[in-house]
Amino acid sequence: MKKDPNSERSYLWLNQTPIEEHLQPYKEICKGYGLADPEEVERLAEQGFYVFLYFHYLQYQKADLEDFQFVKDLATLTSIFKDGENITIKASMPDGDFKLIIETEGLLQQLAFFTFNALLGNMEREDAVLLEYMPFLEYSSTIKFKKPHTDKELADIINYQSSRIEEEKAMMGRFERTKTEIPKLGRMVHGFINAGGDGLAALTPTDKYCLIGDMMQAADASPVEQVEWESVLTNKDKADKVKSWEASYLKVIGK
Repeated sequence: MKKDPNSERSYLWLNQTPIEEHLQPYKEICKGYGLADPEEVERLAEQGFYVFLYFHYLQYQKADLEDFQFVKDLATLTSIFKDGENITIKASMPDGDFKLIIETEGLLQQLAFFTFNALLGNMEREDAVLLEYMPFLEYSSTIKFKKPHTDKELADIINYQSSRIEEEKAMMGRFERTKTEIPKLGRMVHGFINAGGDGLAALTPTDKYCLIGDMMQAADASPVEQVEWESVLTNKDKADKVKSWEASYLKVIGK
């Protein structure tokens, strides 16, 4: 029985289960297709588990664009309070409009800068930890102060988040009946292809895409119902469907 990723029990299950146990179903799928190279199998299994985490715990079911925009705006605010002069804040308050001019190098400006800087550093840490799969579950939301970002670091963060926003907009694409974002599925298919190396490339095209489809099913990331995947679709049907996801992604990125 698949765990409900939104439940506290599922959260504990994911956090307390050894990583090898999470990877094992994906390794079994690889072995079923005759893949034997341990490094290739490990990479494919890790990709499968990452897809599972992405769909259920990370960004897929969140508002990706809002997350990226938040970090971009936060970096912009940090930059403003780091180097800005004659900062003016205007706000509509319940009891009337409010206006504040912050003196350059004043205590309030410094405090605001260090607060935004710390929150930004915390967000960067969260992003880095999430990429390590399991350890993100042990992440603490406690804000820790860090050394100030340089102007270049802030500019790089703003540019990077801008590129992520544009990428996510491009990945939205069309929708199937489950409202799955098809180019995102294709991006994940491409991830399996990159992870699989020579062993995956040596399979017939049908087997290669069927294996990836099986991995997507195991990760509970496919829009195809399990019973349809197992009992209705032929291997050619499965391969064609997975290839269509990949084609959607490649079209978006212009390949």
